[in-house]
Amino acid sequence: MTDLYFIDQGKGKTLVLIHSGGTDLRDWENIAPELFKKYRVIMYDQRGAGQSPVPIEPTNHITDLKILLDSNSLEQVILIGHSIGGQIATDFALKHPERVEKLILIAPGLTGYKYDSDFQTQTKRIWEVVPDIDKMLDIMLNTPKAYAVEIGMSSPQKDRIIEVHRHNIEKSLTWKNIEQIWIDPPTIEKLKDIRPDILFILGTQDKKDLFNIKTLFKQLDNAKFVNIENADHVLTWTHPKELLTAIRGFVD
Repeated sequence: MTDLYFIDQGKGKTLVLIHSGGTDLRDWENIAPELFKKYRVIMYDQRGAGQSPVPIEPTNHITDLKILLDSNSLEQVILIGHSIGGQIATDFALKHPERVEKLILIAPGLTGYKYDSDFQTQTKRIWEVVPDIDKMLDIMLNTPKAYAVEIGMSSPQKDRIIEVHRHNIEKSLTWKNIEQIWIDPPTIEKLKDIRPDILFILGTQDKKDLFNIKTLFKQLDNAKFVNIENADHVLTWTHPKELLTAIRGFVD
C-alpha cells in the first residue's frame, strides 16, 4: 500500500493529477472540483510535500506513482502533470507505457534537460539562506527569470500561492534525505519512445527553458500543443478555465 496522502473522488475515466514542485495537491484546487463532476480523479502529495511523509531515503517518484496506482488497482490512467509533475508523468509513461492511456503535460520539466544559469543561480541563492524561510520564499517567488510567477503574484491568487509555497518550504527543512532518483538513460534521450498521445500546455509568459522543452516535444508526431495566453508557471491557479477546456477536449 502507498504511504502517500491522496484524494480519490468522482466516477468515469481515471485522471491522476501530479502537482508542481514547491506545492502539493492544492496546486489543483481550482481545477479538480470541476473534473470530479465527470471523471474519477486521484491527486496526491508527492513524498515530502503536503501531508505525505518526508523522505528518509532517496525519493523515486516513478516507484511512488506505481505503488499508488497498484494500491488502487488501476491498470491504466490518464496522467496530468504540472512542472515537476509533468516530468514524473513523462518518465512514468516511458517506464510503464501500458499503464498510461494519455499524457497531459502542463509546463513540464524534463529529465536530462540542463536548465539555464538563471535557474542554477536561484538554486544557489536559496541554499545560501537556508533555513531562513522568509528569504527562501522571497528568492523563489521573486526571481522571474528563474521561476516565472509574476502574473500569479499580481493576481487574486497571490496569497494562496505564497501560503502553499511557504508550507512546503517549511516541510522541506524536515526532510532526512534530499536525493531524487530519475529514469536512466534520461528521458530527453528517449522522447521519441513515448507511446501515449500527449497534450503539451504552456503559458505564453513562462520562462525560456519551458519553451526549449516544448521545442523538443514538437519533434513528436503524437504530441499536440495548447498555448494559454497571459499565463506563467502558476497557471493552474490563475487560468483554471482555460486549462479545463484543454483537458476536457483532449480526454473526451
